Amino acid sequence: MLADRARSRAELAGRLADKGFAPGVAKRALDRLAEVGLIDDAVFAQQWVYSRHTYSGRGKKVLAEELRRKGIAPEDAEPALESVTAEAETARAADLVRRKLATLPPDMDHDKAVRRLVAMLARRGYNPATAYAVVTVELPRTHTTPMSDAPQRPVTEPPAPNRELPSEDADSAAELVESKLRTLSPKIDRETATRRLVGLLTRRGYNSGLAYRVVTEQLTAAAASQPAEDDTPDTESLPASEQPDDEHTRATDLVRTKLRSIPADLDRDKAIRRLVGMLARRGISQSTAFAVVKAELAERH
Repeated sequence: MLADRARSRAELAGRLADKGFAPGVAKRALDRLAEVGLIDDAVFAQQWVYSRHTYSGRGKKVLAEELRRKGIAPEDAEPALESVTAEAETARAADLVRRKLATLPPDMDHDKAVRRLVAMLARRGYNPATAYAVVTVELPRTHTTPMSDAPQRPVTEPPAPNRELPSEDADSAAELVESKLRTLSPKIDRETATRRLVGLLTRRGYNSGLAYRVVTEQLTAAAASQPAEDDTPDTESLPASEQPDDEHTRATDLVRTKLRSIPADLDRDKAIRRLVGMLARRGISQSTAFAVVKAELAERH
């Protein structure tokens, strides 16, 4: 894991726990890695904030939440977050707005454009005041008059039906769905959730084809990250004496159950990653996971 990128101590501790190492053994190993400088949560936080702010355009609010999920203590997170100055945040927000403006229809209503751009920045973690200030400054640079007052040009060619929006719109749609999913009741059925989320996106101006695709992918990903709600016993909660002896059989049952909720036309590589990840979270070894997933996918097709 450390050869891939820097990791927080909590990330490594979680992985060692998943692999079955005793807490005392894991602590001694992590203490030794910290002693030689391979683990440093303060340095990790600085690197994370710089990378996510510079290359992904994340604002302080989202960055703080990401560090919290990585297990970074406040005393290590705060100095890293303070390195993102108000000036740097404003400049990065302005860059995001300029890129987004290139994808908006030139005849979009001015107020609607403002709402969409402010919402885009808010999802990335920029506070409302900064978002609104940046949008109101940047919008007139591209549109010298409010869009609602701009002269209407005759339409020479009707838009193609079901034309997908640019890829950046697909990304923002996914972020919007992810945010909305946090507010939906876990008891809501998938069909109802799909209708609500697709309706949300279409009301925000996304085309229905793109909206349905994004919602389907996000709901499937959300389901994959949760324990399977089926009749398969939750063997991970059982004492060691009651755990099944055959890891391969257990993995096969889990994959077959999960395959019921995965779209049949999902890209094969993406399906493999999703299923292997699900098995890893259940404590299945990587070699068994890959073997079972490939075998079950081959039978499915």
